[in-house]
Amino acid sequence: MLAKSTVELNVEGALLAVKDMVQWLDEAVEHPTAAHVVERELFRRVMEMGRQLFGAFVKAVGNGDLGSEVTLERPDCPGSRVAKRFAEEHRRKLRTIFGEFSLSRCVYGQGERKAIEFALTDQRLQLPESEISYLLQEWDQLLGINQAFGAVRKTMESILQIKQSVDTLEQGSQQMAESAEAFRAQQPAPEAQTEGELLVVTEDNKGIPMVRPADVLPPGAHLTKGQKKNKKKLACVGCVYTVDRHVRTPEELVATLFRDADRPTLTPPPSKHRRYWARLTRDVVNADGNIEEINGQRDIFEHLREDISLRRKGHQMLLNLSDGQRSLQTDRDEYLAAGYPIATGVIEGACRHIIKDRMERTGMRWKIAGAQAMLELRTIHTNGDWESFQNFRITRETNRLYPYTAV
Repeated sequence: MLAKSTVELNVEGALLAVKDMVQWLDEAVEHPTAAHVVERELFRRVMEMGRQLFGAFVKAVGNGDLGSEVTLERPDCPGSRVAKRFAEEHRRKLRTIFGEFSLSRCVYGQGERKAIEFALTDQRLQLPESEISYLLQEWDQLLGINQAFGAVRKTMESILQIKQSVDTLEQGSQQMAESAEAFRAQQPAPEAQTEGELLVVTEDNKGIPMVRPADVLPPGAHLTKGQKKNKKKLACVGCVYTVDRHVRTPEELVATLFRDADRPTLTPPPSKHRRYWARLTRDVVNADGNIEEINGQRDIFEHLREDISLRRKGHQMLLNLSDGQRSLQTDRDEYLAAGYPIATGVIEGACRHIIKDRMERTGMRWKIAGAQAMLELRTIHTNGDWESFQNFRITRETNRLYPYTAV
């Protein structure tokens, strides 16, 4: 007879919960119960069972005791080092979608008062740097890119019975966004056969309402005529995409705009592989300790240049679209005949969606770090890269946190 696994020995509570759930369902059938009541109760019970099973899993992994000392090696560096086990086990919290858990594990380093260098349990579970699980982080920010953080807090508490502060959610947004630049840098060009004939680059700017610096208006002071409670900072949104030619006449264009009965029935070709970037013009402290302005538009132009270089094929026509471009007024008949796009709806829609819909709601005011983080996460989501970004940042953080292998 095979011995029970460690997990099996710790799931008795979950098995009893399943039996109790079946019994409750039988009673719900015998005493007619509304579907929404059954739905809510089943969800509560399933979440509780998940908590018990996750707890059994963590307990089965163990405390990671490898003896009084362990030899550590880094695959990227020659040589090894010996780390000693601390006298007492260390506890850390892990907040998951199933609730909060406390993990007691053996840790190793060069001394009790020095940094922890190795914890097998942490490495085995690939725990995040923060006490919030990666899945909970993702759900928090997936809601946060569309809702105010106060609303996210209430939503998560209502659904999962998890209490989180707005500060925690805001910090999570900024921490997640720290991986955005590296993620963008490693993205390959779209497959050539899926691209359109024309390569288009476009950009626009929109203001974001900012928190008024404390030193601008002393406590108790009143605004003078013309002063505003907040000041907007300009954010630049840029996009590169491809599209096939669409030949039409000025008359056909006018008929389409005014929805005339005899307007063309052919659907214009869709844009392909839109990639958005967004940057805030902001002040930062440079290496010399001086305040330096980072021009958001200049940043965006650099990203656009790099993506054009990555995606442009041979002598592919490159078009730039922006509001007020005079050439669009003088050469529009020629552009239409060549099948070029002339509308800036792609970038105007992006400014509305990326910035206005989330960041210009009534009463909202932003600080630099929070605003730039939100721009990063919203553009990544708009680009359709959310899932691949999550995988990238988790792998990147795991490699940073756990560089050693124990031998």
